[in-house]
Amino acid sequence: MKKLILLIFAFLPAIAISQTIDLSGEWNFTIGDKPEYNDRIKLPGSMLTNGKGNAVSVDTKWTGSLYDSSFYFNPYMAKYRVEGNMKFPFFLTPSRHYVGVAWYGKSVDIPKAWRKRRIILHLERPHIETTVYVNGKEAGRDSSLSVPHEFDITPFVMAGKSNKIDIRIYNGIENVCVGQDSHSVSDQTQGNWNGITGKICLEAKPKEHIPDELKPKLK
Repeated sequence: MKKLILLIFAFLPAIAISQTIDLSGEWNFTIGDKPEYNDRIKLPGSMLTNGKGNAVSVDTKWTGSLYDSSFYFNPYMAKYRVEGNMKFPFFLTPSRHYVGVAWYGKSVDIPKAWRKRRIILHLERPHIETTVYVNGKEAGRDSSLSVPHEFDITPFVMAGKSNKIDIRIYNGIENVCVGQDSHSVSDQTQGNWNGITGKICLEAKPKEHIPDELKPKLK
């Protein structure tokens, strides 16, 4: 019995509760092909909630289909085709709109105590495609619309030092195969926004874990 108790205590560090670093707050921000930051943004949130993006106009290229084309020539709708007073039939009408690449960057101090742990970057709901770089090296890519994006960044992290995290987000829909007017991206419903909502954090987990390929799969 004593040997069993000692064995349990020996494995306690490996099954300890995960530690986290909350990454919500201000991040560096820019749009374009490279992370050459010239602005700041607050996460969790989107470009729209931060007032970023292009002003909406009759030339805005929407993700969804504007089924009532009379909007563009109906005299009654003329007052709603004016920038600053744009309103669409059967459409959400955001004040700003952007489809393309945006970069979000932050430097994070990683505790020395995390040196022997597995470090996971958790993004609860990015929109849509994410590519993560840690200290200038690509750490992974994801494009799910239904589950959090998680990245094991352990090989790229320097414990006990400041680490640079850059997240490239692309919100075009051509690579996610949801269709032109899917409710997850369409301008008729929630809109096609660029950003990260929900929980954003680093998690330190035991290195001893069951790889996904060895976990039982339910049919």
